[in-house]
Amino acid sequence: MDSSRDELTNQLGLYVLRSRRLGDALRRALGKPHAAFNLVIALLATVIFSSTFRAGTERGMDQLVAWNGAGRVVNAVATVLTQERFHLGGYALSECICQELENRGLTSNPEFVQRLGLTVPENLRAVYLDKVLTDMERDLPKVPNHCKDAIRGVGADDVGYVDLV
Repeated sequence: MDSSRDELTNQLGLYVLRSRRLGDALRRALGKPHAAFNLVIALLATVIFSSTFRAGTERGMDQLVAWNGAGRVVNAVATVLTQERFHLGGYALSECICQELENRGLTSNPEFVQRLGLTVPENLRAVYLDKVLTDMERDLPKVPNHCKDAIRGVGADDVGYVDLV
């Protein structure tokens, strides 16, 4: 009887030992105790981001300049056109070129846009902007030389827009 009890104790001890090893292995595989929760949160964030991005592209937001960001885009485009026309770098922009872009409809100011027969969100769509930029590039050599004197810096706007354009 003693040998069967010893054998049973040994088997029970091996079982406990194996279960501890299994538990340790699981804890090591999961890392931190909250790893599964963190994984669920990361997956949820990815789903939310991708569905928001998809909804925006389905509604044409990727082909539109934001109404309150139009001034930054105008400054960035004017900076690039100033560099092309007057060969001035360093994030300098001509006030004449800026004004010309606004007169052609690249603005969120409804007064300028109404004169062109458009509405504000309509003039900030990619199709219209491509036309304005193509026309502006064509007419760039006609910008008077005195506009080189009306130069200012980009100011508080994000210079990253200039690098992007």
